Amino acid sequence: MKNLLNYAIILTLSLVVFGCGGLTTIDKDSEEYDYIERNRKKITTYKGVPFSGTVVKYYKNGQLKTKDTYKEGKKDGVWERYHENGQLDTKETYKDRERDGVREEYYENGQLDRKETYKDGERDGLEEKFFENGKLSKKVTWKDGNQDGVSEEYYKDGQLMSKQTHKEGKKNGFWEAYYEDGQLMNKETYKDGEKDGVWERYFDNGQLDRKETYKEGKKNGVYEQYYTNGQLLIKTTYKDGEKDGVWETYWENGKLDRKDTYKDGRMVN
Repeated sequence: MKNLLNYAIILTLSLVVFGCGGLTTIDKDSEEYDYIERNRKKITTYKGVPFSGTVVKYYKNGQLKTKDTYKEGKKDGVWERYHENGQLDTKETYKDRERDGVREEYYENGQLDRKETYKDGERDGLEEKFFENGKLSKKVTWKDGNQDGVSEEYYKDGQLMSKQTHKEGKKNGFWEAYYEDGQLMNKETYKDGEKDGVWERYFDNGQLDRKETYKEGKKNGVYEQYYTNGQLLIKTTYKDGEKDGVWETYWENGKLDRKDTYKDGRMVN
């Protein structure tokens, strides 16, 4: 009877560690995992041989925690992570060691947290991030690992927070931000990652806060700033990032407070 029991144990371990044609599944808490190593070429080996199969780990309650797959020593196939309650945490696919395909993350309640797509190890395609209540939090488009196209962020109630465009990883085109009530907060323009064009800021009452113009990342042209009641506070001009021309400051009642003249950033009056 004792010999029969020992045989059953050995047979069970063999099924866990070995499969048809070779090694298939190893538990990270087992003695067999001591033979798993990673060499200088970043190849995962088992007893010196490139490992093909699955590595698993469990929580103390017996629930599966991680499940990783390898092919000839490289990450290849589906990789999964689980919350302690058994709910899927992360699921992603590798091909020849690189992320490839859809990657998903989940909250403990089962709600989708993030969904993104990879190609040859780089983010490529649509990325979506969600609040725990299921509403969309962020939407980003990627190409070859760089943001490319329109990106949007949202408040928890679904209201648009910001909207911007990128080209090959750089801000390019418009960028808008909104208050929670939908009122415009900022409106900006970029070119090849640099501030370029008209920039506007608004108070939460909808009144213009300031308006300025940029060229190749530097302030260039008229600059205006206002009080919350719409009255002009400052009016001046810039050239290549420096104050250049008349600088006027006003009281909230509209009366002129001060008037100075600048040239290449220096006051000349």
